[in-house]
Amino acid sequence: MTGGKSRDATDARSPERANAEKSASARRASWASAAHLTVDVLAVVAVPLMVVAAVSVVTGWERPRLGWHEVFPVTPLGLLQGGWRQLEGVASSCELTALRPFAAVGYAATFFATVVLEAPFYALALGRRGLVRTTRILAWGNVATHPIVFFALPCLIPNYRAFVLGAELFAPAVEILLVLAMTRDARGPRPLTVVALITLANLASWQLGIAAYL
Repeated sequence: MTGGKSRDATDARSPERANAEKSASARRASWASAAHLTVDVLAVVAVPLMVVAAVSVVTGWERPRLGWHEVFPVTPLGLLQGGWRQLEGVASSCELTALRPFAAVGYAATFFATVVLEAPFYALALGRRGLVRTTRILAWGNVATHPIVFFALPCLIPNYRAFVLGAELFAPAVEILLVLAMTRDARGPRPLTVVALITLANLASWQLGIAAYL
């Protein structure tokens, strides 16, 4: 009789123990989820924002105000309509020669305008990855390319036509490789889809982003 009562008591406690273990496991999963979310928020917002803000403040770059007739020829549509010939012999504008350190935060506005313009294309390419991960890839893709295209390449490539060609090959290529590297699993997008949409994203931000100079 004593052995039977002991087994009955053990059996009665088993569901309680199982529920307690489930609750503890749920709490651990909740904490892990919160930790991952914090890391994602830092990766998406805080770190890129600090990088861009630092570049913007240290360089002090200010957007010049230009007329439509001055900026349209250097857009993709403008180049197709004869702008390419007009740029023959034109030198690149090395922004590093005309910076005013700590004078402005114009570059940050230009950077985030580019991110906003490219966001719909990244969403189409990475829609199944979720908003947070898509935004993280978008932000880091631009952090890895935009400052180089904006400040370094014009100084390294003095001919403007060569600079345009180099920049528009460099930026999409790096972003495409980054997207493919960060989505290497069964749910990853098709490589050709990534190539097409990221290339369109860069062309769109180039064409529409020029409005920031008007």
